[in-house]
Amino acid sequence: MTAVGVRRFTQAYAGPRLKGRQSSGNSCNLANNALHAWACALAALGTPMPPWRDRPAPALSPLFKEYCHYRRVHNGVSERTLVRDVETARGFVEQLSRGRKSIPSAALTDVDAFVQRLATRFSTRTVADACSSLRAFLGFLQLTGRLVTDLASGVIAPRYRTDERPPRTLPWRDVQRILHSISRSKAPGKRDFAIMLLLAALWSGRSRSTCDSIGGPGLACRRTESPQAKDQGAD
Repeated sequence: MTAVGVRRFTQAYAGPRLKGRQSSGNSCNLANNALHAWACALAALGTPMPPWRDRPAPALSPLFKEYCHYRRVHNGVSERTLVRDVETARGFVEQLSRGRKSIPSAALTDVDAFVQRLATRFSTRTVADACSSLRAFLGFLQLTGRLVTDLASGVIAPRYRTDERPPRTLPWRDVQRILHSISRSKAPGKRDFAIMLLLAALWSGRSRSTCDSIGGPGLACRRTESPQAKDQGAD
């Protein structure tokens, strides 16, 4: 399920049905958005999905190739971390080029300007990760003699709390309390309850949520392990 494949499908799907009507283009766009959302949801749930759009990686310059080799050999970073490291390093070098400055002439003001620019585009946690990558790149430049000044120690990352975001999971008691708090006397409440019940069912891949009743006010929900989960637990 990729952008090219979905576009091919939507054109074939809307063509026979609408037969060249003016609304066929709008139908294609709606179907494309729906399938794109479905692909994103499957990927978020852990289903292996191909990239939505093929983005060929730009060729690395000799500097970045040497940096990648250095990070692999001396730091043992993963490929995913290496992608972030190269993107951060490339962004810093491009900023120097826009300012008509070379790497040996880089200063702390350039580092601060780069971090501030990142802070206007990304979250605090992402900026902190980028600062870690920038610190590693500046250390590599100094180690290889391309940079005389120790700029790595001047990279100040923003602080963030590990609990500043909502928890990724909730205890089952809290899930039950949320379900019980939803009034289902009117249509909007029934809709909200159905959404929350679906989310509760998807809460864990190894369990399923069952309800004794969905019509009365005294809804009793329980979390039961599936036979597959019990077998895995026994192993």
